[in-house]
Amino acid sequence: MLVGAPFFSDDLNPEKGRVYVYENNGNGNLSLSLELPITASKNMWRANFGRAISAVGDIDLDGFQGTIFSSIC
Repeated sequence: MLVGAPFFSDDLNPEKGRVYVYENNGNGNLSLSLELPITASKNMWRANFGRAISAVGDIDLDGFQGTIFSSIC
């Protein structure tokens, strides 16, 4: 499951945003497996990363559905 948090802030970048990736461990149990972005540029001020999340299908034909994330800048 993907959860967008576009208003996530840290000490240097207010509202830089983040996307949380959760894995289903079975029986309805979810565990946090990844927080995106892993690294951030200096220009993340109010970027609102994770504002939109969308499925795009298997665009690279690797057998897995693709997903895109966006910000406002």
